[in-house]
Amino acid sequence: MRQELFLAGTAGPLEALLECEHEPPFRRVAVVCHPHPLHGGTMNTTVVHRMAKGLRRAGYATLRFNFRGVGRSAGVHDEGRGERADAQTALDHLLRAELTGGSAPESVVMAGFSFGSRFGLEAGVEDPRVDLLIGVGMPLRKYDFGFLERSRKPKLLLLGDHDEFVPAEEFEAFARRCAMPIDWEVLADSDHLFTRRAQLVEDAIASWLERRGD
Repeated sequence: MRQELFLAGTAGPLEALLECEHEPPFRRVAVVCHPHPLHGGTMNTTVVHRMAKGLRRAGYATLRFNFRGVGRSAGVHDEGRGERADAQTALDHLLRAELTGGSAPESVVMAGFSFGSRFGLEAGVEDPRVDLLIGVGMPLRKYDFGFLERSRKPKLLLLGDHDEFVPAEEFEAFARRCAMPIDWEVLADSDHLFTRRAQLVEDAIASWLERRGD
């Protein structure tokens, strides 16, 4: 199924896209958050699209959405404060009884790329309904990701080896500081946007979830 919809956000309607290989009820669900709204990030950014594909390959229903002020979403950019609330709105929608059959799903993922990893994963850490966290291209020098160091939720972190904003060795040092369980990978020949290499992100996510059995 593929459904275009609007979510009831705190700043007004949020444009969103719900996709799954089957109709509800969904037993595995995932929210995917996009990169920085002021630098061209949208729910249709290539990496976000590929992240959602990787999740669906592992049997998940995925919900992508545009943060406030992006595309047809209401509101204006809020430097992350309101965007965290937007991620929470998306999660709340995806966990509605009409989509899950009225019972808690087997697995709930919060995933984000770049800016989306900072504010989406923070929401995922704090919400007890979220089981797994996936962060791609995390801008470690721009934002504080200390909440991941403390969270014991299973997480997958991915970075390109030629990321313009975070050296691979700095990313790996951060990953080693994070609470277990954690898996991380530096993807070869990839810049921050994974230009012509976004398939690697899709494959890494699908493989991680399939190995876990989630």
